[in-house]
Amino acid sequence: MLRINKYLKPALSILIIGILIGDERQSYLENHINCPCKKGLLIGHDSPNAQKLKNLISELIKEPFEINLSFMVTNYDLEMQACLLENIKKHTVNSKISNEGIYTIIENCYGKELIRNQKPSILYIIMGIILILGFIIVSIFIYKNIRARKSV
Repeated sequence: MLRINKYLKPALSILIIGILIGDERQSYLENHINCPCKKGLLIGHDSPNAQKLKNLISELIKEPFEINLSFMVTNYDLEMQACLLENIKKHTVNSKISNEGIYTIIENCYGKELIRNQKPSILYIIMGIILILGFIIVSIFIYKNIRARKSV
């Protein structure tokens, strides 16, 4: 019994870590994809179309990845199956699909409007400008206060 516990704990730990990593990647992807109903992010919706897309993402993040034809046949019409299979074959490398590949697959088959802009550079520029202006205003305020105290 002691021997089994010795090997069971590390195996169970590895299994739990694998599950958590898989959920983390799924959540990350769902946070960067809009819901097909266009009413928010995919992660916050449970509509039938959102569930289909979530199931597709969970299939695409499996490692090693293999095309599950029964999943495709039961969930998608022929046109969507053809689009998905073609794009999946293009973006599968070493039995894995990267996050960028998943975004491209969804963009090509579902539409560009579902993929959120992943590089919010304008936000960083605006925040930088606000910080610089704030620093300048605070510096002027401190300089004027120091000058006013010296003249007293």
